[in-house]
Amino acid sequence: MEKSRKYYIFTTLVQLLIMSPKTNKQFEEIREKSKENILRSALHLFSEKGYFSTSVRQIAQRAKVSSGLMYNYFSSKESLLRAITQKALSIVDEIVDTDEILSPEDNLRKMIERFFEVLDTKRKLLRMMLKISFQIERFDFVKEMIERKYQLNVKDISRHLQALGYDNPEAEASLLIATMDGAMYQSLTLGKMIPIDAIRQQLIHNYCTKSHTSEEE
Repeated sequence: MEKSRKYYIFTTLVQLLIMSPKTNKQFEEIREKSKENILRSALHLFSEKGYFSTSVRQIAQRAKVSSGLMYNYFSSKESLLRAITQKALSIVDEIVDTDEILSPEDNLRKMIERFFEVLDTKRKLLRMMLKISFQIERFDFVKEMIERKYQLNVKDISRHLQALGYDNPEAEASLLIATMDGAMYQSLTLGKMIPIDAIRQQLIHNYCTKSHTSEEE
């Protein structure tokens, strides 16, 4: 009897050791899914109602979780906004990301194409960030995050423009970013009346099909 009991304990411990990593992995997966669900709910409400008109309770209700559970993932509504902003900026990283194998023209073409793809597929996120931008002075941490990212983007884009022969690549990089921002704003506010595809093609034509050296002028 004692031998059987010891064998049972031994086999149970072995099973726990084998299953434990899977259980931990599953726990992390569930946690990440819950976190993403809360972020999606916050993004939807911030986009539709605005940040200041949305309460933590409303976010929890939309996510179908308790407010207490939500605070296990995010300490405040501000921390939710910070996480969403970070997600938006990580998408910007993907847009501007340089492939060292490609030519400057092809890197710019890839960036422009990615930007308009994001404009088509991430409209809720962009709409929320647009609303926040109109009240940016009330969100110091968001302003700081965006300013740092903007400076890095100008630096990366101007490097390609310099290789193409632009006399003032930093100013031209700022102009390109401003043009895309303007296209985004018009598309989000005026919808289909804005010829987005034509704008995309024109930008590719302007920046990706010829060099801009002063000798050519």
